[in-house]
Amino acid sequence: MSENYDAIVIGSGLGGLTAGALFARTGARVLLLERNKSFGGAATTYRHGALTVEASLHETTHPDAPVDPKHEVFEALDLEADIDLVPVENFHEIHCPLIGDPFILPHGFDAVEARLVERFPH
Repeated sequence: MSENYDAIVIGSGLGGLTAGALFARTGARVLLLERNKSFGGAATTYRHGALTVEASLHETTHPDAPVDPKHEVFEALDLEADIDLVPVENFHEIHCPLIGDPFILPHGFDAVEARLVERFPH
């Protein structure tokens, strides 16, 4: 392992991975440090007993849209062809005695807003 680097990135969450990859694309020698046994930061799954938590599930726009902030990053890293976005019918389901029946957030920002207004009109 080399002792000379142009950049040292601390943390392998999406920000650290992106920064390291973009800098490496310039020809820089990059060292990425991660304290956990796997990379990805909050964009991962983890287990708590029998429960599997999908922490990386995010509602997002498609990165092909030029107004999307991911567009430039995906383009710079030549990732467009390598990443498949998976649509989900129901984005989140919330169970809490404070709100009564389970509350399901659908896919799509407009649908989420409509469901929130319908369920919580006040």
